[in-house]
Amino acid sequence: MNDSIHFQTKIDAELYIFEVQKKCVNKKCANIKVDILDRKSISFVSEVQLPISEEVVYKIKVTVFQKELELFGVIKEKNECNGNGEYQYHFTYFSLSEHFPYHLKIMKLKEAVIKKYQENSLYVRKIAEKELS
Repeated sequence: MNDSIHFQTKIDAELYIFEVQKKCVNKKCANIKVDILDRKSISFVSEVQLPISEEVVYKIKVTVFQKELELFGVIKEKNECNGNGEYQYHFTYFSLSEHFPYHLKIMKLKEAVIKKYQENSLYVRKIAEKELS
């Protein structure tokens, strides 16, 4: 089973600058759109130009299939998106809930059920959540 989720409709999330040079900051800096989530990283889009540095630790708060995740890590890669003022980032996290691998499997199952039906249908999501509970 492939352990990454590719969201056809990007998911809203919040990005915080959590730590700079080992000093806690924890300030929200941007709203982002998550498009890929896996066991080690997140790919997201933002209009904000963010620094790529091991000295800057970010926190991402995202809710996926009604499960809130709070992930800490660093940005490893940045690419400009077709000159439209947006940037694609690759974020690698290193601190997460012990239960995250379990939740990722649940999310993959829910994603498979949703793909069988129309995209973004609230009705279908409720059925999928009931079937997988």
